[in-house]
Amino acid sequence: EDEGRFVSSNPAWAKMCGYASPQELIESVTDIATQIYYDLGGRESFQQMLEADGEMIDYEFRLRRADGSFLWVAETVRAMKNSEGKIIAYQGFATDISKRKQAQEMASKTKDRLDFALQAANIALWDWNMQTGELVITEQWAEMVGYTLDELEPVSIKTWEDFCHPDDFMLFTERLQEYLDGRSSIYECEVRLRHKAGYWVWVLDRGQVVDWDEQDRPLRISGTHTDITKLKQYEEQLTYLSLHDSLTGLYNRTYLENELDRLAKSRDYPITVICMDVDGLKLINDTLGHHHGDKQLQACAKILLKSFRASDILARIGGDEFAAIMPRTDQKAAERMQRRIQSSIENFNQQPGNHIPLSLSIGLACAHSSNVDLAEIMKQADDRMYQNKLNPELKVRSRIMKSLMASLEERDFLYLGHARRLEKICLHLGEKVSLSSHQAAGLALLARVHDLGKVAIPEHILFKPEPLTTEEWQIMRQHPEKGRQIALATSELAEIADLILKHHERWDGRGYPLGLAGEDIPIECRILAIADAFEVMTTDRPYRKAVPVDRALEEIRKGAHRQFDPHLVKAFIAIGVRF
Repeated sequence: EDEGRFVSSNPAWAKMCGYASPQELIESVTDIATQIYYDLGGRESFQQMLEADGEMIDYEFRLRRADGSFLWVAETVRAMKNSEGKIIAYQGFATDISKRKQAQEMASKTKDRLDFALQAANIALWDWNMQTGELVITEQWAEMVGYTLDELEPVSIKTWEDFCHPDDFMLFTERLQEYLDGRSSIYECEVRLRHKAGYWVWVLDRGQVVDWDEQDRPLRISGTHTDITKLKQYEEQLTYLSLHDSLTGLYNRTYLENELDRLAKSRDYPITVICMDVDGLKLINDTLGHHHGDKQLQACAKILLKSFRASDILARIGGDEFAAIMPRTDQKAAERMQRRIQSSIENFNQQPGNHIPLSLSIGLACAHSSNVDLAEIMKQADDRMYQNKLNPELKVRSRIMKSLMASLEERDFLYLGHARRLEKICLHLGEKVSLSSHQAAGLALLARVHDLGKVAIPEHILFKPEPLTTEEWQIMRQHPEKGRQIALATSELAEIADLILKHHERWDGRGYPLGLAGEDIPIECRILAIADAFEVMTTDRPYRKAVPVDRALEEIRKGAHRQFDPHLVKAFIAIGVRF
């Protein structure tokens, strides 16, 4: 909020700030400006820019963590305003860019060290008689291009020209003339030399005149060669990373905005901008984990790459957002592209193995001339995309939920009719204790989907034949919370989300995840606990035969006051169950 406190946070942001939970972060940070911003002026600069623009993309600052250490962070933020236009809060997301900053600093230091090395030592030497054309080189010079010195003899300036890339030889000639004309204090040029193996070696070529003839004309120039191929590759990698999204390999927002500026001055009108957003990605991330969400983003990127033309500029510009610029494309042509994308997505969803449906909300806008600001065109496309997203979002969530249920069945969690038998037992006991019709309906649904959260548990843990490790057991115990998250995201299950969360609680308080005890546990969950234990014991399993009903009832009776509600146990035994 504008007063300088956090009002909400996800666990990732709390962890980034050095706190164990969002609640600890919210309670501990009372002044964002002094506790979060490492540089005191950072908060003031942040507020001024948001006051002016209303939003900020990739604002970089040093974040002070709870232990006093710091991280470099890139933050994307929108200002939230009241009806009077006053900023009342900020909302956004942040990315840890410390590694990128370290890489940039390392590249800078590497270049400084290289400059120092060039001044302190010669790696390969050459000496050129400018009047005769004779060139004297060292063995290291020859090795740099994959030869021995003997293989290159006789050596002349023609040898240099033969090895040098044609484009770079022209640059060499220009830089040398600048030096000889007195416009630079030293000759220096980066050129590519053809290696014996066929590839190009980047060389930093430096030299100075060391001898003049009687007419004071340059006679000899001596210099050094340094192989800078790795440095060039590193620079290219940094350039690539600065302009591309690391997950999808597409261009990033920075590149897209640079292209918008370039195209604004071009003759490539009409220009259409398309904004796209992956529907339901947060639900996938929250329930199945970010690795599943990342797979959806990568699948979407592949579809978009195949759909757009080579002349179009396609980028991932946010967590679940993509955008494309289509030069020389009017509205109708762009709409045909939109239909092509939607058709490709439908085909993707029909392919075997794609359990989680992919859905994309799309908005587009077209500029017919340079009289229209392309940044405004992109905003229009973004607004239309969000308008198109509003209605389908609930349907998409429902489709994802149904897909998760289908995945649940395929992975055999609904064990050979387990859910149907469990529902029947639950309803018998519910009727015995006079549950209302509303409670009975919720109980029936709970019996079918209580283990829905297990779709988010890795199969190697879920189906592990040996006992789980402590760490694996902690992961397994997360499935009630995962199930609750899935349920809350869908209208069909939202009402029983709390029951899904609490279905592993025990009467004695030793259950999980909340450690509830006694009647603090919803009666539907207490009924399910008894019914589930009974059904498991009285059904054949691959690793054992079913136990007799009388023995199962005796085990249920022994669990009263510990695992089970004693009153419900008494009622259950009184039914005279024979399923």
